[in-house]
Amino acid sequence: MHDRDNHFICMSHGIGFALKRNMKNTIMKNKINSPLIALAVLACSYSALAEETPETTNRSVYAGLLAGATNSASSTVSSGSPSLGVTAGFKLSPNFGLGIMGNYYGQTSSENYLGLPSGTNTKTLLIVAQADAFLGDFHMGLDLGTAIHSWTGSISQVYVGSSADSVVFGPHAGFDIKLTPSLSLGAEGHYLFSNAKNGANNLLALAVFKAWL
Repeated sequence: MHDRDNHFICMSHGIGFALKRNMKNTIMKNKINSPLIALAVLACSYSALAEETPETTNRSVYAGLLAGATNSASSTVSSGSPSLGVTAGFKLSPNFGLGIMGNYYGQTSSENYLGLPSGTNTKTLLIVAQADAFLGDFHMGLDLGTAIHSWTGSISQVYVGSSADSVVFGPHAGFDIKLTPSLSLGAEGHYLFSNAKNGANNLLALAVFKAWL
């Protein structure tokens, strides 16, 4: 930065010396040259300013799309179910941030999942708050939220009606690789413990596409 400043100062002094040396001819000849010199100086100044203020790469607010699979840690429910979701958040500092994630997936009971007969199809909507620690392109943190389970055509032995809510919590980790200053592509994993009766813990393996603002 100092070299650029010195170069700019030397260039300005050079222009000033040339103008002073040719003062007698400046009044007539520089009717054309003066605007060109002024334009050149303005262009150099703008170029230097642009170099000193590069396009922002530390954008702090994001929103994104999630897609992947949900794998159960229990044999009572199917694994490998497609999972879709959204995420959003912001950085409070370069190394700490808060966010929220919503995710939707279906599973099939193979034994007594949620007290349901084997073969019952269930749908789960996850809504979790997130706290993240960032280290370059990598991040890790904790999830805490709720899972809303629903089903049709079956009666649960432990829940009344056709839906049930449970608390979910657990760790997550992932990475975001910047494609441009405002777009990134990455992946993340969430292991969620559930307090549901006859429930199951789940691992979500997700690809994530984010826009940064």
